[in-house]
Amino acid sequence: WGNNNQGQCNIPLGLGSCDQIDAGANHVVVRLASGTAACWGDRTFGQCATPSDLGFVRVISGGGSHTAALRADGTVRCWGNNGQGQSAVPLGLVGVVGVSAGGYHTAAVRSNGTVVCWGAAGAVNQGQSVVPAGLTGARSVSAGGFHTIALVASSQCPSDVDGSGVTDGADLGVLLGSWGSTCP
Repeated sequence: WGNNNQGQCNIPLGLGSCDQIDAGANHVVVRLASGTAACWGDRTFGQCATPSDLGFVRVISGGGSHTAALRADGTVRCWGNNGQGQSAVPLGLVGVVGVSAGGYHTAAVRSNGTVVCWGAAGAVNQGQSVVPAGLTGARSVSAGGFHTIALVASSQCPSDVDGSGVTDGADLGVLLGSWGSTCP
């Protein structure tokens, strides 16, 4: 539901069973139960042109005008807009367990808990692709429009993370590693 100016709300007939879905800026990406990917909506930058040799997909993510997929072998494949380097997967990136496509960048978390980001070059660079020094133990990562956030292993943080003397919801924001233009 919502704005359908690029056909992003028109679910293709005969799509089949899906087990993951994500919304890009004006396109939708899904992982079908068979492990293949499907995309629809805005095709301006090729973000819906799923590569025919993509293979089995573990995770798929829609970004501003690009798409990222985590393949069964722990590698990432991106397609669509690459104007800011968001689809240029770093050479040698392996061991990936999670991926997220943002507005102008892409982020991945590896099995060793490290995070790798790429893209967001030039005027759209607001720090969202610069992984904070010392960030370890990441379990998942999510790329936003101009920021990135990682969930880190809770064993790295005490319960009263913000030092208020009370363990409450305020501690959650400190448990999450966050970076970008509006984050400390």
